[in-house]
Amino acid sequence: MNHFFLRAGLLATFCAFLPQAWADSARVIVKYRENSSMLWQTDEVALRSIMSARTGENISANRRINGRLQVVQAEGISNAELISKLSAESDVEYALPDQFRTPQAVTPNDQYFSNQWYLKATERSAIDAIDAWTLTTGSASIVVAVLDTGILPDHPDLNANIVFSSGSLYGYDFITNPVIANDGDGRDADPSDPGDWVTLSDISTYSILSGCSKSASSWHGSKVAGVIGASSNNTIGIAGVAWNVRILPVRVLGKCGGYDSDIMAAMLWASGISVSGVADNMAPAKIINLSLGSSGSCPAYYSDVISQVTGQGTLIVASAGNDGSSVHAPANCSGILGVSAISNTGSKLAYSSFGSEIALSAPGGGACTYAISAPLNTSLTSPGLGTYDYATCVSGTSFSAPLVSGVAALMLAANASLTPAQLTSLLRSSASTFPSISGLSTCTSTTTSVECNCTTASCGAGMLNAKAAVLAAQSYASTANSSSSSAGSGNSGGGSGSGGGGGSGAADPVDILLVLITCAALYTGIRHLR
Repeated sequence: MNHFFLRAGLLATFCAFLPQAWADSARVIVKYRENSSMLWQTDEVALRSIMSARTGENISANRRINGRLQVVQAEGISNAELISKLSAESDVEYALPDQFRTPQAVTPNDQYFSNQWYLKATERSAIDAIDAWTLTTGSASIVVAVLDTGILPDHPDLNANIVFSSGSLYGYDFITNPVIANDGDGRDADPSDPGDWVTLSDISTYSILSGCSKSASSWHGSKVAGVIGASSNNTIGIAGVAWNVRILPVRVLGKCGGYDSDIMAAMLWASGISVSGVADNMAPAKIINLSLGSSGSCPAYYSDVISQVTGQGTLIVASAGNDGSSVHAPANCSGILGVSAISNTGSKLAYSSFGSEIALSAPGGGACTYAISAPLNTSLTSPGLGTYDYATCVSGTSFSAPLVSGVAALMLAANASLTPAQLTSLLRSSASTFPSISGLSTCTSTTTSVECNCTTASCGAGMLNAKAAVLAAQSYASTANSSSSSAGSGNSGGGSGSGGGGGSGAADPVDILLVLITCAALYTGIRHLR
């Protein structure tokens, strides 16, 4: 409390003084003519005295930039007035205002970017990827494995960022059952998506599909891959979170889904661990995205695989599930970063699974106004050549998880040394605080299948914040060896830490600097980000 009043006192004192001190403050760049006597003067004090006498103004600084260029500052006079006086001097070639520049927000020109509200900062839960892109748009050295239905390799928004080897699509199809695989065989080196449609005939013919429903092809793997790393700023389609990341397609889901045995083998292979009967992966992934799962507790056999994969330095990100209740497996497994889905306002979406196993939450898409956009093929069965398009009304925790995977890829582009535990810790500590929305109940174990206000016990540490996460990754190297920066896992570290507010004592230099900046902005009209 004392610290608060001290800050408030500083603010009041400085802001009371600054209107007079900064009401008019000129900063002008001058170019002198070649024969100007001003160029001979090297003593700055003498230079200020000469300029003050010549202009009749209080010149507070006169510093050489280079050659005949100098910056002149004066108090109690506007830029226009100082420029007028300097321009009247015979040895001045020109005088122009020393303008203030700001970082340009990176706004891609992709066709449907206007629909991608979740990458901006205009909605409460939006991840602010635009500002993160001013720091990095990713790196081709970072590989993200998408363990899903495979990929549409010819899609114009995916092709440039998929892993290729000697001109051929690289990845693997780990589906062992030919019926589920729907491509005429079992495991093979072709991770392209043949479609996962299910017919009534399929259901009646194959016992393995007896519990399934008739459906068209989902192109789910391509949608997930597009959220993570669709080619961006290419005038077509959508923007991915990590523009320059490489996507490693690994096929584990076919008609109706896929088996854990295939999924776990794919996880090991994707991270660079040898799998019997399969050539070693030449492009090991630093991140594995699992937008898949089903209800139930985490099977014991996942623990060994997860520890091996994370031991390789690979982060595993998984979607929470879409039945509005407890977290699905494998997202509820220890060592996996589970992600729940939130609305544009920051509330937990009714369909999103939730619970203490969740690390953080990200937009998942609700009504079509606030849905997720993703690439697909327009065919209802096998992929049609040249019939590529975009779904603009996609929702589910399947699309919350790849937003986190994409941001993790940006973090690794900023700091490639981060471990899975460090990535998890930084994603959590940089997350934005959940809002409390009037009229909604608080999420508890009994508020299943309803929209509710998230807590750190139900939806993780907070809402995914891309810019804050990348900044945290950039700065982590300088604090990595200190005891205060040891990485956490699971839900630890989600609350307030020692670096939070509160405390007492004298104001530090940062406090004073913030006060000065605040007051300066009030009285000089500093331009903001565009």
